[in-house]
Amino acid sequence: MNANPADAKVSLGRSGLVLKATTFLMAVCLMSLICIHVIAFPPVFVFHVFRATRLLLFVLLLVNIGFAMLISSRKPGHLLMVLLVLVAFLGWLWIPKLIGDAQRQWFLQSGHQEYDRMVENVVKNRSLLASRHPAPFQLDSICGRPGVTGQLNEDGSLLLCFWGRGNDTMHGYWYYSGQMVGTRVTNVFCLPWVPRKYYLRLTNNWYTDLGRLGE
Repeated sequence: MNANPADAKVSLGRSGLVLKATTFLMAVCLMSLICIHVIAFPPVFVFHVFRATRLLLFVLLLVNIGFAMLISSRKPGHLLMVLLVLVAFLGWLWIPKLIGDAQRQWFLQSGHQEYDRMVENVVKNRSLLASRHPAPFQLDSICGRPGVTGQLNEDGSLLLCFWGRGNDTMHGYWYYSGQMVGTRVTNVFCLPWVPRKYYLRLTNNWYTDLGRLGE
């Protein structure tokens, strides 16, 4: 039985829409990823855009596979999109390696000085930390910026957590004045009471959560 011309026209229209949507989302995803790793402090919405487009691209990957199987005349175009999306997925892994991480570079070059000043303010109020329970607790008023938590441990060591660039909760810095536990991997450490969570040393007493900055 021959396909209804009207249905075929609708299918072709939807096929074209899927191709355009996939192309657009790949461009947006790539641009947001580059911004995250090039700009030292990109706005928070850039992180949300990247996560949303990444999820939508996975859905469109499946949709493109379906259209390639159903519409023979558009098969090459959809297969090409499938290939490009797979390449984009790989790009999430190698682009951070290729262009480096602006957050880490900024921190090592000059940013740690700003954070060191906030640590000094906390140390000056060490008695206030000892009197607060439960830990960790907010230190925004002491540090003069949002997204700072900390605790004074039983051994007297200080553990502080700072939100990262753009105040994004997924990226940040850790300050620990105690002795980290070393691992078999160079420059990778664990907190004594959290042996399965790993941190990458940036500089003296400063760490970042390993795996969140393209490591």
